[in-house]
Amino acid sequence: MKFKIGDWVIDQYDKHLQLNNSHFYGVSSRTPNWFDNLKPWHPKEGEWCWLNNSSFKKQASAKLHLIKYSYIFLPDFNQGILEPFIGELPSFIRETQ
Repeated sequence: MKFKIGDWVIDQYDKHLQLNNSHFYGVSSRTPNWFDNLKPWHPKEGEWCWLNNSSFKKQASAKLHLIKYSYIFLPDFNQGILEPFIGELPSFIRETQ
């Protein structure tokens, strides 16, 4: 599979990673088959994601929203709109789950 700079992938350790210039052109210890072990990231139902609404809701004041992914809400996944949430959820979100 061909990847490009900016793509979100999952590596062989199930870690989310956004590819950047150094993954393609930098000096690194990556083996030639490193890219073969990558899988494209696609959100799972109920996974926390960042939603960038600037591309489809010009009138919205906030550009990023933290949402739980739903196939019903966004049936056609687009990497330009969603990114994985990495880290620990804020306490006010954890309390309301």
